[in-house]
Amino acid sequence: MSSKVIRVQTASTGASAEPVSLCDSGGRQYITIFPDATVSWNSRTFDQLTSASRTNGPNGAADAAYSYQYQYDLVGNHLREDRGTLELNGTFNPLNQLTYRDWSGKLTLLGNVDSTGAVVLVQGVTNAPPFYQETNWLGGATLNPGSNSIPIVINLGTNSTQLNRIVKMPPTNPQVLLWDKNGNLTNNSLRMLTWNEENRVTQIEATTEAIAMGLPKRKTNFVYDGMGRMVQRTDYSGWTGSDYATTNIVRYVRDGHRILAELDAQNNITAYHVWGLDLSQSLDGAGGIGGLLARVSGTNTWLYTFDGNGNVADVLDTNATAVAHYEYDPFGKVVA
Repeated sequence: MSSKVIRVQTASTGASAEPVSLCDSGGRQYITIFPDATVSWNSRTFDQLTSASRTNGPNGAADAAYSYQYQYDLVGNHLREDRGTLELNGTFNPLNQLTYRDWSGKLTLLGNVDSTGAVVLVQGVTNAPPFYQETNWLGGATLNPGSNSIPIVINLGTNSTQLNRIVKMPPTNPQVLLWDKNGNLTNNSLRMLTWNEENRVTQIEATTEAIAMGLPKRKTNFVYDGMGRMVQRTDYSGWTGSDYATTNIVRYVRDGHRILAELDAQNNITAYHVWGLDLSQSLDGAGGIGGLLARVSGTNTWLYTFDGNGNVADVLDTNATAVAHYEYDPFGKVVA
């Protein structure tokens, strides 16, 4: 399940971290000070993360949305996660594999309006001024299994604008997850996964349930070299009732774990990557994580910035204009 904090942008009418104290439970408390916000983490005795929050950011709605709570069983299984007002609960088998995950509450949505007098309705629930920093609003939406169309209406005087956000949830609540005897996930209700003898995924294909809820019927195959590195990806779609059509083949040229270039089926270079030092302050000590400087594909060049964990924070064009921005929860999942 991929449940995200969703940002809604309406149409126009560097960090330091250190443990600072011990929690009452004996776990550690961290505060990370970024240039534009402060993020706090709390953990219990076994260093299991129990909560995370953010303050002092330029967008108070985004700070309020960044609120996480976690609960575990005695062996460390992740029983419950609260993402703002959305609650996720897990059920585990005797092998400590997650077999069911249900959800309740509301998915957090946030955005901004052009006027402090606007009124925002999310799924019919009113969000009225005063907003955070006057124009940043925060709302929530109930999610059903399958595809959800969430109406967001902005009213300003006699003017009204509506947009709909589509959010895909698993086809059943709870979500069902299946595993093979080697502990590999084989089905998560949305995708079927096939693994080789080295426990590397060789195929991912959409499930019947996912197709029924509007997701495309397609699959992807993966090929590995003797060092276990993925060297080819083949995408299939255009199901005819008996077979797929090949829609894309990408071959990878690597230096260690870093991808230097991407080739098409005729071995023509379609993109190449420029690398610097990764998180280990070497070229490959951390597998290249945090070290990608640029991607060049045709006439397009993209530059990358990273957070302290090596996650991509911003993608820039050659004019240093941000073309994409990413935010992550405490476990590294993309939330915005």
